[in-house]
Amino acid sequence: MRFLIFVIIFSLLFTQIAPISNWFKSQLENILGLQATIPKHQVSQTTLIKKNTPGRQVIKNKTTIHDSNSLPSQPLKPYQLNLNFVNLSVEPQFSTTLIRKLDWVFTTYKKMLRTKNTPTVELNLNFVLGRVEYENQLFNNGLSPVGNIGIYSSRTNQAIIEFKDYSQAINVAVHEAVHAINYAYFGRTHRFINEGLAEYFEDVDPSSGMVDKYTLKTWLKNHAGNEQPTDFSSLVYSDIDWHSSKTGRLYANSQAWFHFLMSNQQGHQAVMHIMKTEAANRHSVIPRGDIFILLTEKYENVEIEFGHWFEALH
Repeated sequence: MRFLIFVIIFSLLFTQIAPISNWFKSQLENILGLQATIPKHQVSQTTLIKKNTPGRQVIKNKTTIHDSNSLPSQPLKPYQLNLNFVNLSVEPQFSTTLIRKLDWVFTTYKKMLRTKNTPTVELNLNFVLGRVEYENQLFNNGLSPVGNIGIYSSRTNQAIIEFKDYSQAINVAVHEAVHAINYAYFGRTHRFINEGLAEYFEDVDPSSGMVDKYTLKTWLKNHAGNEQPTDFSSLVYSDIDWHSSKTGRLYANSQAWFHFLMSNQQGHQAVMHIMKTEAANRHSVIPRGDIFILLTEKYENVEIEFGHWFEALH
């Protein structure tokens, strides 16, 4: 208990004391099991938000419980979805769109893992209207709101999302849900894999069931600037850099790499190979040196092909 209090106090001090070693941040985040979503761009407020009318939705198999909005009954799913709204209520369209995107995510995971023995994942998504209330929610849970608009804690299996508008909130919700899925299926994973998959699945278009095409504009707006992408092996050894000024660039690189890998058969097989290896032993993380070996076993010229793919974006 004393150790837990010590950890929480130091997590709160992150925003007050600087500089703190990147290594210490990395170790503390691993203890708390945190994954955060950083804002990519500005969004506008939607007129569909109803303030001060909180609601809760629990969607499990074919059962739906909701105190303010009705939703159609849902088919059997590999997940239970718990939605909690703080200081707002939403139209059924919001939940329906979110469910469509999550269905696609789970379907893709099942195809990649090629197994029926995946556990039912409980997704607890808490949406908070207003930055002040969002920060209060995070502080009350011993978490830091600095530089993020969403955060998932594997310790509590809860995600807290700042609600700005429908599109932004759904995308961040999917991002944080992927972190919960990854933890349920694989345990702890390397940060670039966790974020790369979350960034990729965040871009699902619910109307088509396809992922939005990756473009040069995507690269330029997502904190990457005009710099060239990094090589895969550098991402493998990037854990400490996620807690530095390079964070935005690492998000952008992880997103680009997973869009590339998931866009072609060899890359898709390579990701499957890595994920199935990780799932085989949920209580350990694949050694860094083995990740590139697993990748090149299925995609020998992956670095060269990625370079060609990125150049073709111009």
